[in-house]
Amino acid sequence: MGNVKTNRYSDYWRKSYLYNLFARHFMSRNRFLLILRCLRFGVNNLESLIDYFNKKIGIRQYLKGKRHKYGIKLYILATPGGLTLQLHMYKGKRDNEVGGQGHTNKVVAKLLKHYLNTGRHVYMDNFYNSVDLADFLLRNKTHVTGTLRVKRKRNPSIVCTSKLRRGGSIFRFNRAGSCVCKWKDQRDVLMISTKHSPELKVFINKRGQQILKPDMVIEYNKFMNAVDRHDQMMSYYTCEHKTMRWYKKVGIHIFQTMLLNAYFLFNMKMGKTMDYLEFREVVITKLLPPPPEGHRVDRQANHSICHLPAHLPKDQKDNTKRRRCKYCWDTKKVRKNCLFYCPECENEPGLCLECFRTYHRYN
Repeated sequence: MGNVKTNRYSDYWRKSYLYNLFARHFMSRNRFLLILRCLRFGVNNLESLIDYFNKKIGIRQYLKGKRHKYGIKLYILATPGGLTLQLHMYKGKRDNEVGGQGHTNKVVAKLLKHYLNTGRHVYMDNFYNSVDLADFLLRNKTHVTGTLRVKRKRNPSIVCTSKLRRGGSIFRFNRAGSCVCKWKDQRDVLMISTKHSPELKVFINKRGQQILKPDMVIEYNKFMNAVDRHDQMMSYYTCEHKTMRWYKKVGIHIFQTMLLNAYFLFNMKMGKTMDYLEFREVVITKLLPPPPEGHRVDRQANHSICHLPAHLPKDQKDNTKRRRCKYCWDTKKVRKNCLFYCPECENEPGLCLECFRTYHRYN
C-alpha cells in the first residue's frame, strides 16, 4: 500500500476501471479489514484496557520544527549508510528507562548499550550533545561529534560569548579531552568533539569556492546525512492511514524500517545500486506472485483461517465419484480426476493433494 496509494482501504477492492487493483486477487476485503482490526503488537490485559478508556495517550509528543507537530517520538541509531541498528519509542513521562532528568543522556546510553567500549564514533545533533555526555562516552571508549546548544551546562563561556568574523574559529579543551569549537559562517556554529583536533581544512562548496572549515564540521555534515537519508526514503512510500491506531502505525513503521534495512543490505552485498521502488516491487512480487488465471478470492469466503481437504462422499453403491482438479485444468489444461475437494471454497472445487497448497497459496 506504500507503492499504490488510495484514499480508502476499500478502494483496493473496487472493480472500477479507475482502480482494478491487485489486492482482490489475493485476499477478500472483509478478511483484510478483520485482520487489520485484530492486529496487535503487545499483550492485552485489564489494566491497559482501563487506561485506554480513562486516560489520554501519554506517548504523543510535541515535535517542534517538524511538519506534523504532534506524534510519537522514535529515537534511532543508524550507520553512515542509513542502516537502522537500534530503535526506541519514547513513552513520555511514563518511560521508566529514559524519562525524567537527564533524558537525552539516558537515550544515548540506551541506544549505545551494546556498542560502548568498542572504539566507535557517534555523530549526534544538538538535542543530545553536552559536555557531560561527551565525557561519559569518552570514559566508555566512544568518541562523539556534533552540534551543541549554547545554553548547555559546562559550556566554556569564552567560546560561547566570543564575537567572530566570518571564517573565524575558537577552540577550547577540558581536562577529559572534549573539545568545544565555535566557527563563524553565515551564523555561529557551536560544535563539540572528542575525536577531532582544532584543525581547519580546505572545503570546496557547491559554487567551487575554497573555504576553510573545522575538520569536525566537515565530518559532521558528511556522516549526519545518513539519518536525513533514512527519513527521506521512509517518507516516499508511507503505508499508514490517518485513521489507523497509533500502535498499528508504529508496528507498520517498524516493518517499513526492516524493509529499508533489507534494501541497504542488498545494495551493500551485491555491490550495485537498485532503485528503492524497484526493490519494493521485487519483494512484493516474490511474496505475492501473479495468481493462476481464473483463480479469484471469494468475497463471501468462509471465516475459517485455514482450508482443509475433504474426501469426496460415496454414493449408494459405495462408489466415489471423482471430480476434475480445478488447479490442473486452469493452469495446465490437464484433465486430472481426484478424490478430494475443498468444502470451504466457492462451488467446492475438486483438488488433488499435490495442488491443494498451491491453489490456496499456503507456504
